[in-house]
Amino acid sequence: MPPPFLRTRSLFAPKVANPFIYHLKFPWYRKIQVAIATVLLIPVIRVILSVFCFLMAWVFGSISLAGLSPETLATVPLSGWRRSIHSVVLFWCRASYFMFGFHRRIIGEVADRKDAPTIVLAPHSSFFDVGCGLALDDVPYAVSRAENMSIPLVGIVFRLTQTVAVVRRDKASRQKVIDELKTRVQSEGVWPQLILFPEGTTTNRQALITFKPGAFIPGMPVQPVVIRYPDAWDTVTWAWEGAGVGVLFWLTLCKLWTTIEMEFLPVYTPSEAERENAYLYADNVRSVMAEALNVPVTDHTFEDCRLMEHAAKANLKLGDGLVEFRKMQKKLGLSYEDIHSLMGKFGDISQLSDIEGRVDLKTFAKYMDLPVSETLSQLFSMYDRDGSGNIDFREYVIGMSLISEPARADDSIRLAFKLFDKDGDGYVSQSEFADLLMNILITEKEEADALFEKLDSSQSGKLTFEDFKACAADMPEYAALFTTYYSQEHSSDSSLLERRSSRDVPRTKLSSDSANPQATPSPVPPPTSPTDGTKAKSE
Repeated sequence: MPPPFLRTRSLFAPKVANPFIYHLKFPWYRKIQVAIATVLLIPVIRVILSVFCFLMAWVFGSISLAGLSPETLATVPLSGWRRSIHSVVLFWCRASYFMFGFHRRIIGEVADRKDAPTIVLAPHSSFFDVGCGLALDDVPYAVSRAENMSIPLVGIVFRLTQTVAVVRRDKASRQKVIDELKTRVQSEGVWPQLILFPEGTTTNRQALITFKPGAFIPGMPVQPVVIRYPDAWDTVTWAWEGAGVGVLFWLTLCKLWTTIEMEFLPVYTPSEAERENAYLYADNVRSVMAEALNVPVTDHTFEDCRLMEHAAKANLKLGDGLVEFRKMQKKLGLSYEDIHSLMGKFGDISQLSDIEGRVDLKTFAKYMDLPVSETLSQLFSMYDRDGSGNIDFREYVIGMSLISEPARADDSIRLAFKLFDKDGDGYVSQSEFADLLMNILITEKEEADALFEKLDSSQSGKLTFEDFKACAADMPEYAALFTTYYSQEHSSDSSLLERRSSRDVPRTKLSSDSANPQATPSPVPPPTSPTDGTKAKSE
């Protein structure tokens, strides 16, 4: 049955279903190549040479930082002889990168720090992307996870470039970083350029996910840089689901070389509207970069990655956790906590299904302790966005959002309560509840009694309006189900009265619309149930 309401195109599934998955291709001739390189100890030799070069960079970096406190490094840019040592450190870092077999190809021109105090790079797809900063003669600083500062050898390079440390899951830390970036970026060239990967996590390069606003909050011009790895054999893509660091590291060392292409696009100067709205600024820059890369954009974010982790704990596949978090937040007003709580519930429902990670109408009915009926089918269609006959977690989240708010409204709950409280005495007895449920949903008495006991939290043997309200808060599906039936009955009664009235009118006055009194009215959606086009939540 097609859904009796409109779909908003902006909530359709993204073109790239999962940008966080990459399956490494390993044909037989590559296996021979890796075997030969391993026997000849090429990876080992490369590592030794690379480590030597990096140790030289570490020595000169340590000299440059001698006697400086962490507070000074965080607030005052290096200058004088300390800054001049950067060129020596840069030479050895580039040599270390070259020993790994990386060859850089530069397209376009690097803007002056005064013209573009920030450089944004995308897509971010590999831990090898850190070498992109080596393309700049004036060593930039970056934003990195706080734990990276303590990595042996590498940590000294982060401190030397005066990288800003952030604890990603700490809101206070993120705000402190934003304040520090504003100060540096707006210093009119006093600080070096900031280099950032605004996606905030690695992807498979098949799309550009949501850009975080941090780089765009200062409202200063940025230079977009797109990254490509054009080699036929991709051994660098490090996604959330795929080959691990050790495997990619070794295979990359076994290749003759790896090409990384960096295209410096023209400086993007924000409009007044973009200066006022960092999200708009970020989205527009992302569109420019996506066009240069010829890839789509999606509303996935780092929060989707966190949901992927929780999906495994909820007995779902990693990819089942992807919902395009920013879109759910922007269009439906859902928080990360909202979606996370729904995941556990969906995981429990999906355990009843024969289809891994998906729920069909039969399973949905089993979860609600109800038989399959036309009314239940209409409710299920509010979840089944693509009409496939089953729903995934993303569809479940959207469906729950669309029915929860109206189903929890007092008017909707009163409609549901009125449906059962036939004698208007202010409560619903077990027999009233069973009689109506057996009538509208064709349930057995045992099933109706089981559902009554679930709703009767006080075990008083009767249901009050407050019981219905508590039910709507915990399981809005029931409130939506009852109001759907109420709407159908109300519509049917109105149609019946109209048909009876038309029979009393002389035939000479019958209109073409009333010529067929046997026509059955189409079921209509409940007046309190939202559609994807609800004004409060639409674009």
